[in-house]
Amino acid sequence: MALYFFTASVRIGYWYFKITGGLNPIFKPSVIEMQA
Repeated sequence: MALYFFTASVRIGYWYFKITGGLNPIFKPSVIEMQA
């Protein structure tokens, strides 16, 4: 059950950064730095 919540949170975080990164160009460099 813990693995399910972990996967869901990762999926939500991925979509959150993907959407905000696309709508806010200023936010995109921060996302790139976090992934690097």
